[in-house]
Amino acid sequence: MKYITHLSRILVGVLFVVSGFIKLNDPVGFSFKLEEYFSQGVLDLPVLIPFALAIAFL
Repeated sequence: MKYITHLSRILVGVLFVVSGFIKLNDPVGFSFKLEEYFSQGVLDLPVLIPFALAIAFL
């Protein structure tokens, strides 16, 4: 059981690292996704939509 837990932790960590590299590679595409997240149907934060590109670069 200890080995399965350790392996799952490593796999989740690798998943987050790969996801971060993908977002780092294409910040403009990530800003489009952020605009969708900030829309009324999801988070309802339209005040952040103009700052989506800056947030993507950060």
